[in-house]
Amino acid sequence: MRSTVIISDSLTFLAASWIYFKVGQIENLLCHLIVVAYPGLILIDHGHFQYNCVSLGLVIFSVSALRKDYDILSCVMFCLSLSFKQMSLYYALPYFFYFLGKCLKEAYYKSQISGLKSLIKISLSVILTIGIVCSPFLFDSNNIIHILNRIFPLDRGIFEDKVSNIWCVLNLFYKFKIKMSNSAMAAMCSAVTLVAVLPSSVNILLNPRKDMFLLSLINSSLAFFLFSFQVHEKSILLVALPVMFYFKHDPLHCFWFLLISTFSMLPLFKKDGLVIPFLILSVFYIIVFVSFDQFSHLESAKHMKLGHLMFSFVGCCILTFCILFVNPPTKYPDIFPLLISVYSACHFVGFFVYFNYKQIAFRFKI
Repeated sequence: MRSTVIISDSLTFLAASWIYFKVGQIENLLCHLIVVAYPGLILIDHGHFQYNCVSLGLVIFSVSALRKDYDILSCVMFCLSLSFKQMSLYYALPYFFYFLGKCLKEAYYKSQISGLKSLIKISLSVILTIGIVCSPFLFDSNNIIHILNRIFPLDRGIFEDKVSNIWCVLNLFYKFKIKMSNSAMAAMCSAVTLVAVLPSSVNILLNPRKDMFLLSLINSSLAFFLFSFQVHEKSILLVALPVMFYFKHDPLHCFWFLLISTFSMLPLFKKDGLVIPFLILSVFYIIVFVSFDQFSHLESAKHMKLGHLMFSFVGCCILTFCILFVNPPTKYPDIFPLLISVYSACHFVGFFVYFNYKQIAFRFKI
């Protein structure tokens, strides 16, 4: 199993990152290292054996194709990612609104026929790819129902373990699992998620720019992580992916997010006996970030922001010490995993506001 993860990782995620950055200059090499050395994905895929590298690697291939205007190839790669793991649905709205906005823009500036042709080509590429992948299951209604139940697991409830999103935090004050049915909770989560992702989606629809697409992926996936139904701790990897590729445009905040995203999965790592790898890889990642910052001369560690980061990091250290070495009160055996979830969720809400602002007040260009 370990060898299959390494092989699939090399053929998808590592290869896709290398192609995306066109590694040659030292700065691009460091950006590539920021991606491949991210502790969260290493620990989940090589310690928890989840094969997220395949679906995330296909997304990177898709974004690389999108940047070069290979729209059909981009759609096919994204559909393959979605077919491999349904969690890629977190990215579906940015793709939908980007390509719709691009077709509408083409219809406005060129001709309606040209825009319509592009829309038909993109739609057919999506339908055919999904159709081919799902063809073995389409002739049996029981298979279709089973697939839908796996993709949308309503029976599991709003969350299973402690997860760093809004519903887990609010559950401290209002017991959703007890007071609301799963169907009602799913409907409410869907509505709140759509409202949360609306500003980013409208923005990318009206401004379908390749250099804004990463921010749209960040904001959509983070909205789904914070507000959607049945979120797993490892789902934060879907937010971490576009953050890693946005890294060179905003190193400090991206590194801060990646650090917190790994920390948020600490209860899962403890359960799987991955605490030592978690600590070692986190220290190594800090060293990589310092090397990147020193080489690029970005001075990302402005005093006030660095102070915020250090204050946040100290909190992570305290909670890490508590969950590893302090016996919880008998009355509250899950107090430390819960505190980690709440602490991380507060950070993620702040990052959600920050990255939405970055997209609306767009400044950088790839």
